[in-house]
Order: sequence, then C-alpha cells, then structure tokens
Amino acid sequence: MKDVFNEKALHHPAIKKGQMTYTLIGCGDFYDQEREKVWCPWTQTNVEKYTLHIVNRPDAEADFTNLRDFGNFVVETLCAPETSENATLNVVSDHISYNEIAALLGKYFQRPVERKVISENEMHNFVANPSTIPQELSVESAFPADFWLLVKAFQGQGRFWRPRGQVHNHLFPGFETTTFEKYFQQRLDKSNNDLIHRI
Repeated sequence: MKDVFNEKALHHPAIKKGQMTYTLIGCGDFYDQEREKVWCPWTQTNVEKYTLHIVNRPDAEADFTNLRDFGNFVVETLCAPETSENATLNVVSDHISYNEIAALLGKYFQRPVERKVISENEMHNFVANPSTIPQELSVESAFPADFWLLVKAFQGQGRFWRPRGQVHNHLFPGFETTTFEKYFQQRLDKSNNDLIHRI
C-alpha cells in the first residue's frame, strides 16, 4: 500500500512538468518508540526483565532507525536541497539482529532477556485470524498486532534491510547516527544522572 501511494505521489502532474520537486525519505524500523511496550521493549525502564517477541530467526539482521536521527536527517535534506532535490534517500541508524540487541541489553542493564520466538506458520495463522493473537502482543499499542507481526516477519526472514548503495547517511557531512549501543549508553547515563540528582 505504501509503495502504491509513493508511486502516486512521485507521478504527480506538477512533478512531471517540473513545477514541483520532491524528496522521498525511507528508514528502518523506528526502534525508540517509548509508547510501544511490545514493539520496543528495550525502551521500558520499570521492568524486571526484557521480553523480545521475534518472528522466525533471532539472528537475522535488520535495519533500524532512531527517531531523532530521522528528524536530523530530514533537517539535513532541507538544508542541502542541491543534494536532496528530486531524490529518494534512506537513513539507517543500525543494522543488527535481535540476538545482538539481547546481548547489549544484558551488558548495559543486567536484567534477564527472554526471547519469545514465533514461527512463520504461527505468524501467518495470527494474521489470518486476528482474534487468536495473544493479548500480550497487542496490549497498549498504536499499531494493529497483525501489522507488527508482518514487519517482524520480514525482519526474521533477513529481508528488512537496504543494500549500502541505498543508504544515504554519508551524503551529509557531520550527520551522525545513534546505534543501539549508543542509545543504551545514553539511557544508562541519563538513569545514573537522575539517580545522582535524587541523592
């Protein structure tokens, strides 16, 4: 559906006539959505353990994007129209597997990390019969659980990434990305600073 709407936008009559320019920006999975307790469990601070819900292969690497990185990238494109005008660009903060994320969680937060792996067959059954989706997969989410499961399925198949030539972080000098490890370091530093202030 997204591809259909992108195509319609890029084939707008004003673009065809050269009366309007465009910049289409793609990204990885937004990994720091604090409201998403199941989709982004590592954002939660008041948990005794982290539970990662994974479809298929936990060792499959996928593209992820930090929300602040995405915003900064958009600003960079606006400040450099000579680079971004009439271009399709992509921004990726990290290329990492759930196994690697779990290891980083253990390293920085020293809490148990549980991997709940859902098979592709289970995922297809859930999507075909949404009423069978476990409550824990849909609780307090802004997204329907079947959508979440489909995204995770692409990740678990090792298909949710772009080749290097289609990632454009390097086009803007000074643009920096926030890897999962950097994000966890920042969270730990903030937590330690908050603790010092309370003392």
